[in-house]
Amino acid sequence: MAVCVIRLLFAASFVLVVFGNSFETKLFSKIEQIEKILELQGNEITELKSTVKSQKGEINRLNDVIKELQTLHGSTWTVTNKMSRLLSANIPVQSSPVAFYAQLTIPEKNIGQHHSIVFDRIITNVGNGYNKHTGVFTATQNGIYAITFTLFPERSSYFGVDIFKNSEIVSQIFTDHRGPSFCGTTPVSVITLNAGDTVFVRTSSNYVVHGNVFADEYIRSSFAGWKIADI
Repeated sequence: MAVCVIRLLFAASFVLVVFGNSFETKLFSKIEQIEKILELQGNEITELKSTVKSQKGEINRLNDVIKELQTLHGSTWTVTNKMSRLLSANIPVQSSPVAFYAQLTIPEKNIGQHHSIVFDRIITNVGNGYNKHTGVFTATQNGIYAITFTLFPERSSYFGVDIFKNSEIVSQIFTDHRGPSFCGTTPVSVITLNAGDTVFVRTSSNYVVHGNVFADEYIRSSFAGWKIADI
């Protein structure tokens, strides 16, 4: 009986030792696996930290670039805006030219006072302000204009002639061909005209008017004007 008990105790001890060693081995194996996993995770965490640090540096660099671009854009806009204002303030808009030149091809016979001279042949009419049927120039733009005419009286003729702006006399002359020499007259006026103002040549209402205005293919009286400046 005692021998059986001893055998049973020995067998139980053997089993415990065997199973204990097996459990301890598995436990150490698990611990080693966990340590390897932790080591790998530690390496990954270190790499991630390095990547995050690098990305933070790149983000900071990009932010600096964005700030520089914003500053440059703001400076460019400011310069462009200033240049635009300077250009619009200092450079006037170029207006269209205005000019006319017409000749008298048919003599004006037996003219009297208050007689409009109609220069019937248009040479130049930039802006289409001159009417060859009425002898009237109508300003198409506001501006300062030079206005002139040349008249040749026939022999024994004499008369006063005026330049009119609307109903106002702006220039007066008197020409006389009662002497032996052929003569003509050319007054020049510089006047301000607004669009719609009219200019024309008319014999005087205050002086004696006698005779004819000369015209042939070689000598022709003329009427001209052109805008010299904007207002």
